[in-house]
Amino acid sequence: MKKTFWLIAAVIIGVVLVAIIALPFMIDADQFRPAIQNELNAMLGRETTIGHLDLSVWHGTLKAADISISDDAAFSSVSFRQNPE
Repeated sequence: MKKTFWLIAAVIIGVVLVAIIALPFMIDADQFRPAIQNELNAMLGRETTIGHLDLSVWHGTLKAADISISDDAAFSSVSFRQNPE
């Protein structure tokens, strides 16, 4: 009985580990870019653009490249926030 329990537990742990390892290869973080940009546009009331999104399950991070947030037209015509080149 104990051997069966430990075998089932080991199989479940193995399946979870394989799923965690495979997750970054199955999920393309860039598919969420339009939704994130639209949400930022609505929240900030300014035009925002985001470049490539990179998901890292191991570090628990989502990195965005080339972020640009436009400034209020009353203040300036250049971007409020733009990544350095």
